[in-house]
Amino acid sequence: MRYKLIINEGQAKILSFALDFYARISGGQFEEIVDRFHWRNIKSEDERDQAFELFRDLKCMLTGLQRSQPNIGLGNISEEGKVAYDLYQVIRHRLANDAPKKSTSSFLSVDFNTPHQKSNEPLAQIEAVKE
Repeated sequence: MRYKLIINEGQAKILSFALDFYARISGGQFEEIVDRFHWRNIKSEDERDQAFELFRDLKCMLTGLQRSQPNIGLGNISEEGKVAYDLYQVIRHRLANDAPKKSTSSFLSVDFNTPHQKSNEPLAQIEAVKE
């Protein structure tokens, strides 16, 4: 079965963010939890650094990675993480191509790269719909 989801640009950006985040967490990049969100209880760089270190320790405990290893690598994450990454690539690519171009350097962004399938699922398809 296939599904069709109609969302606006803002929703597509949030979905893209969530999929990227899920794929990164699947790969052991727990530090992203500190970096990606504004936490109201973290009021200083020292507190942020302490939280970052806690997540780095958690990453080592849960994944077996060493502190110097950034992640387990895209090829080694769960199939669900790979599907999330594939979906993220498709949405990010569409958003980049639909956005107004600010300069020629913007074309160098990874967002313009053609999505490459990492999971066992076929790449999703996305199209812009005029309102």
